[in-house]
Amino acid sequence: MVGLIISKAKIFQTNGGSRATVIKTAVCAVLFAVCLVVTRNDLSGNLARRELMWGIPQQVYAEYQERLTILKSDVKDVVLKPFSIYSQQLWTYETDITTDPDNWANVVVKNYYEKNYVILSE
Repeated sequence: MVGLIISKAKIFQTNGGSRATVIKTAVCAVLFAVCLVVTRNDLSGNLARRELMWGIPQQVYAEYQERLTILKSDVKDVVLKPFSIYSQQLWTYETDITTDPDNWANVVVKNYYEKNYVILSE
């Protein structure tokens, strides 16, 4: 890849481009290539595919269903188990409830399901 960049840079220079522009372009191209290599495993599609292969969404869904059963029951003082798996894809823009009953997420869940309190066990 670096060889290709250098050969293209030489062609650019022979066609009237300045040496500084050639160097800047080559440096930018190399940095871009490094960024692609470093982030290749963190791209959303790759991460989602890996999480599906590992069964993470299925596990989180099963645990969520357990929580939902408790929240929809007549129990007024709710203590829920934390999720056993953290999914970067599923929790990117959301947060889970906490051990603090006054946390905003806990208060929202408590009010929605009409409970006295909702917390996570430790």
